[in-house]
Amino acid sequence: MNPSEAAAALREDMDDLAAWNSKPGMFTDLNEPVPVPGTTPTLKFPILDPRAAAPGPSGYAIDGFDYYASGGSGAPAGTATVQAR
Repeated sequence: MNPSEAAAALREDMDDLAAWNSKPGMFTDLNEPVPVPGTTPTLKFPILDPRAAAPGPSGYAIDGFDYYASGGSGAPAGTATVQAR
């Protein structure tokens, strides 16, 4: 594979990934929230709850955790980051 063929293949992959959520036969959202019934229904995230970036009742978010819903700070949209200490 020459460089131009590799670039074309990469562009094709990126096009597929841009609409991943409309192709459930090819992709899945591993962190899709699950509704948990109860007095007050809640959502549980199997991997990482993006609400962890928002300050809770104590006024603090999880230290070192951030979530970029719209691709802020150069991160892809829907990306979570954790600072290593």
